[in-house]
Amino acid sequence: MGSREIIFSVAFLDSLGIGLIIPILPALFFGGQLLPGSPELARSVLMGLLISTYPLAQFFAAPLLGSLSDRFGRKPVLEISLLGTFAGYIIFALGIELHHIWLLFLGRAVDGFTGGNAATIRSVVVDTSRGEEKTRNFGIIGVAFGLGFIIGPFIGGHLAALGMQAPVFFAAALSLANALIVKVFMAETNRHRSERRVGILSGFKNLARAAGMDTLRHVLLSYFLLIFAWSMFGQFFQVYLYERFGFTTQQIGNFFGYIGVWIIISQGVVVPFVSRRFAPEKVIAAMLPLAGAVLVAIVSVASIPLLLAISTFLPLIRGLLGPNYATVISNSAPPDEQGEIMGVQQSLYSFAQTLPAAIAGAANAMDPRLPSLIAAALALAAWWSFRSASYKI
Repeated sequence: MGSREIIFSVAFLDSLGIGLIIPILPALFFGGQLLPGSPELARSVLMGLLISTYPLAQFFAAPLLGSLSDRFGRKPVLEISLLGTFAGYIIFALGIELHHIWLLFLGRAVDGFTGGNAATIRSVVVDTSRGEEKTRNFGIIGVAFGLGFIIGPFIGGHLAALGMQAPVFFAAALSLANALIVKVFMAETNRHRSERRVGILSGFKNLARAAGMDTLRHVLLSYFLLIFAWSMFGQFFQVYLYERFGFTTQQIGNFFGYIGVWIIISQGVVVPFVSRRFAPEKVIAAMLPLAGAVLVAIVSVASIPLLLAISTFLPLIRGLLGPNYATVISNSAPPDEQGEIMGVQQSLYSFAQTLPAAIAGAANAMDPRLPSLIAAALALAAWWSFRSASYKI
């Protein structure tokens, strides 16, 4: 089993674990499991703060872990991050079992601080890709994440019938299996070791360095605004389904499984087809305004069939944007700094997910459609920023 196959497996099992807990959050906060009798605004904001805990912790950790993988190798960093994910899920499950909200926050913080999975996975892809293979291989990793999001929410929604903690314990078991797979089967892929000193403030230094690059500064701002938009939409969309259409935990799992099917189609079929014919910059410039239009349309329909029809466009758009952004950002850095630049990207990704959940929580209490409408405006702002980059688009 080669490193690419192992990374595919790691990405799949990692997203499967994340997907397992997606359907249970609305039931925990809006179904009387936690804070019974509390005002909806309080429950919405608290759920948003809980969602924000993971990316906030990851914001500080991701660039550091990316730099450490440049210096000491991808394999040990990936092993540590997966064990941290295992510990985080165990703490989170105990919080549900004991009805201790502080344990839920601690579990997400532990997972977030050690969760350098995404940045390290991207670095392995870069290590094992040549030239035009990069975008295609980023797309293949996207297929793995998509498979996890098909199966994870579906299993999680049905496992919740055994208790809300059951999906989380199962996710913990998957994380431990992931760590064992990396330990036993994965070969080190980093052939360009960096001797740069790293510290807890490495993330801020890396971001400042990236911000000093004229073209990359606009690209990174565009990427930040896009992830902010996806987060505003996605982190509370299960609550929108719960409140607007009356979806059960099982139906939410089935819906995200349906979206996962289209993620796979996008990453496995559409991305390779498009990457052979169009430059990444062209794809990004075309998809961003389309994303804004679809985000408005998806909360403007009143029937489930129309909801499902419009929902197919978002994973296709997101599937095209993700690998192409990763390619543009990766191409900006030399081989011995790939872990660092992927860490910068992951740091932006994490920070862009930190504030939206709290904002979306308050917006959701005012109108469940509002998070998606704000996301649409942000997607258009991302398009404007990307057009400001010095590419000939």
